[in-house]
Parts: sequence; structure tokens; C-alpha cells
Amino acid sequence: MAKKTKSGTAEAAGKAVKQKTPPGNAKKKLHQTQAKLEAAGNKYFELYDLAPAGYFTIGMNGVIQETNLTAAKMTGMEKKNLIKKKFAQLIASEDQEIYRLSGTQLLETGKPQTCEIRLLCSDGAKVWTRCASFPITGAAGNIAQIRVVVMDISELKLERQRSRLFQRMLLEFQEKERARIAAELHDSLSQNMLVISNEIKLAQRYLPAGHPLGEKLAASSALALRTMDEILEIAHDLRPSHLDQLGLEKAVHSLTQRLVGSLPINIHVEIHLNGWKIPPDIEINVFRIIQEALNNIIKHSGAKNAFIDLGVSDNSLVLTITDDGMGFDVEKSLGTGFGLLGMMERAKSLNGDCTIKSGGADQTVFSCVIPLTPVNNGGPPW
Repeated sequence: MAKKTKSGTAEAAGKAVKQKTPPGNAKKKLHQTQAKLEAAGNKYFELYDLAPAGYFTIGMNGVIQETNLTAAKMTGMEKKNLIKKKFAQLIASEDQEIYRLSGTQLLETGKPQTCEIRLLCSDGAKVWTRCASFPITGAAGNIAQIRVVVMDISELKLERQRSRLFQRMLLEFQEKERARIAAELHDSLSQNMLVISNEIKLAQRYLPAGHPLGEKLAASSALALRTMDEILEIAHDLRPSHLDQLGLEKAVHSLTQRLVGSLPINIHVEIHLNGWKIPPDIEINVFRIIQEALNNIIKHSGAKNAFIDLGVSDNSLVLTITDDGMGFDVEKSLGTGFGLLGMMERAKSLNGDCTIKSGGADQTVFSCVIPLTPVNNGGPPW
């Protein structure tokens, strides 16, 4: 009997293994693996390329390294044309400063930042987007890339604009109606009260001296004059004549002088418009905001001093009103009071922004910034 060599034993073992794993099973496993890879690729395509948001991966030199189909569709460009392009080139010139400040904040804090900017499309159109930037750290722990996620908010912006336009038109209608009523009160009702007072005085002359009706008629005449003064006061509050005749600055000074003359409060006013001519619609709304703020201070704060600062800075009208009275819960008041909401709505109708800070125990600061012209500066850091 022939002796088996080691190589012969190995060869026999190999044949046994081949017999245990039929070729059909290997092909089946290969097909299954390929199917899983294909499914994973499709899933990645759905989650990334067809995501509802546009994705950009940006290097620290500002160049786009990766993007998805949604971003390409949003800008009207092909993916291959977006890659190796500077992301800043896709941002509208008027929003470059907003993006630059957002990027600077991200680099300084290492935290995600969000802003609203317009992206440029291949056809020259601009798309409003909410842009969220996320830092991607490298092996050394430093920021190596920036992941930017953009959502198309054009429809949302359009709805906001429509809402603000409606609010603005509503306020304009209210002011016109106030002006009409004020004119009626001033030109008609107050004059009628003056006539009544004079007619009563004339009737007194026909009474003999010491007649008991004399005092009653004199009191009625005085009442008619006081009523006339109250009507004129109401008419002035409805539409301050100083605002139409002399402008915002004079109207604010007139308002505060009237309040100081009748109430135990000091109101300090600083107005520095630097020669700017404020549009009438902004003037009336800012005046109403100041008027409502002072009413709130007088009614609720118990303040001894109020400070009004109104000026122009960075192409915006900046209003700050401070008092040294008792503070309040801002969120609670916004939910229940129409006064504060009305002030905020007036500012929003002018594309302005308001903030209210109250310490609870003392001092409240109301700030409002209303743009006068669009700002266009600088560019982003990447």
C-alpha cells in the first residue's frame, strides 16, 4: 500500500472543503452582499442627495468640497460645478456681512450658528434660505471643515412679508381714521362746545342780578369750556399736531413736557437724528411706540425717572427707553397685555426688531431698531 505524503493529505482536505461548500452557495452570498451594498447606497442617496435640505461641506479655505443634489437644484447648478467653488460666491452681496458675522461666531465659539441669507441661482434669481453652520473637528480636535445646511424659506419669507404688509396697511388705516376723528373733534365738536359756552354766557346777561339761575349757568359755561379742553386733548392724542407740523423730535418733546407737567415723573429725552429725514410712516409708528411705553411706565412701574434715547446708527433708527421703576415678568406680560404686543407689532411692520429686558425688581429697558436703508458690507471669513 502506497504511503500518503503531506501534500497529498492537504490536497485531499482541500477537495473535502470544496465538496462541503457548493459553488452555488458562494454565488448566493455574493449576490446577497451586493444587494445589501446597493440598498445601503440607495438609502444614502435618499438620505443625503435627496434630503429636503441642501448640504455643503466646506474646507477652511472656503471651497466647497462636497454637496448634494438638493443644493444643486436649489442653486440651479450641477454638483460638479458647485464643488471647488467658494461658498461665499453663492451668497447675495447684501447678505455677505450677515454670513461673515455668523462664520466668525462659529470659529470663535465652536458652536453651530444659524442665519437667514439669500443664495444666488444660475439664472440670477435669489433664494431665501435658513443657513445652519456646524463645525467638523479633525483628529487634532481643531475645526477642519464646516458643514452648512440650507433650507429654502422663500415661501415663509413671502408669507412674512405679506403679514407685515397687511399689518402696515392696517396701522396706516388706523392712523388715517385717527386723523379723521381728531379733525372732526377739533373742528366740529370742540367748536360747538365753545359756542354753547358763549350762548350760556349770553343768556346770563338777560337774568337780573342775584338770580338763582345765574350761578348754574356760569357753572354750565365753565363745564362746556372744560369739555372743550378735554376734546382737544383727546384729538391731540389721536393725532398729535406737532408730529405733522414740526416732525418727530418736536412731537416727542411736546409729549414728554405735557406728561411731566401733570405727573410726578421726570422724563429725560435725548434725540440725535444727525440730519436724517425720517419717513412719515416710521415717524408716526415710533411716536406711538414711545407714547405706549410712557403710558406703561406711568401706569405700572411707579418710576420716578424715565429716559428716552432716539438716534440713528448704522443706517437704522435706534430707540431705547429705560425707567427706574418696578420691573415685571416680560413673557407673562407679552402673553396678556395688548400694549407691549402693539409696540412689537408696530416695529415688525417696519421690519424692525424689539427687545424688552426687565430685572424683575428694578429697571426695565425697551430697545427697538428700525432699518432706514439696507446695509451692504464685507464678506464671510471662508
